[in-house]
Amino acid sequence: MPKRLDKRISRKDTCAKSNIDHCIKAFDNDIIESKIITDEKSIDDVVEEIAEKSELTIIPDKGVRIRKEIDEK
Repeated sequence: MPKRLDKRISRKDTCAKSNIDHCIKAFDNDIIESKIITDEKSIDDVVEEIAEKSELTIIPDKGVRIRKEIDEK
């Protein structure tokens, strides 16, 4: 991680720090325009399609059950 970013990201944001290299790598791919038709698709389906087109792997949600229930509403 560049030193400048390391100084700007607070210690509380360890998740951001640990994922910065992965995020930068994702932008190394050519970004092409691609429309995703979202009608009749769930949020999960849209996320999966974006990940597939971006050649990214989705990691399982490790959130607590109550948080997942809130997110699904």
